[in-house]
Amino acid sequence: MQEFLSKAKTAFFEILFPPICIICSRNLINEHEKNINLCENCKTDIQKNNSLTCPTCKSRLPQNKNTCHRSSYYLAAATNYNDQKIRDLIWKLKYGKITAAAKPLSNLLSEHFNLLNLDIENPIVIPIPLHKNRKAERGFNQAELIATHFAKNQNLKISDGILMRTKYTPPQAETKTAKERHKNLENSFKIKNASVIENKTIILIDDVFTTGATAEAAISVIKEHNPKKVIVAVIAHA
Repeated sequence: MQEFLSKAKTAFFEILFPPICIICSRNLINEHEKNINLCENCKTDIQKNNSLTCPTCKSRLPQNKNTCHRSSYYLAAATNYNDQKIRDLIWKLKYGKITAAAKPLSNLLSEHFNLLNLDIENPIVIPIPLHKNRKAERGFNQAELIATHFAKNQNLKISDGILMRTKYTPPQAETKTAKERHKNLENSFKIKNASVIENKTIILIDDVFTTGATAEAAISVIKEHNPKKVIVAVIAHA
């Protein structure tokens, strides 16, 4: 009886407030569309990457092998930031505060990971943290929302709170050069529980990878605690 009432309540609200695509506002028809808050047309239009990306030059890495620039981590970027639909989704999440946008974004990241077919040992998902003041201003951490959905989709453990942001810095979008971005983030992170990281494959989640300054500042402290491997997983690279 309780399940019936719950379904009836959901159906009633969907009649009053039909679920719509976050990008194009088209009514969502089937359960899959409703589950990811995105219509099939918009989802199909978004081009997904099917290989790892070089963190330095953003080139595609055939067979997921880094052949152009050496790096201490791997970059898994699901899409490209020049895709207008991706920019719209990320903007709506970060600045429009439409937290439902985290679901289709994390779904895209999950699909990208499935395409990579990586051999990962002892994985643990860690979102890039916001400083507590920035999180209070925004009301949420977009990387944390994406990481939570991603971990659930991939059946992985998430460890929010292991990586902490200790310095309140200006938003990276307000800095003009890569040098300024790296300077902005010096000594900005610390690890709360090092034993969680040791001998684990760290999947570090963020929304956008631009110069790599944020990821590299976080990785510099993660690497002090002997992880097996670090993969930076993002929705898009710019």
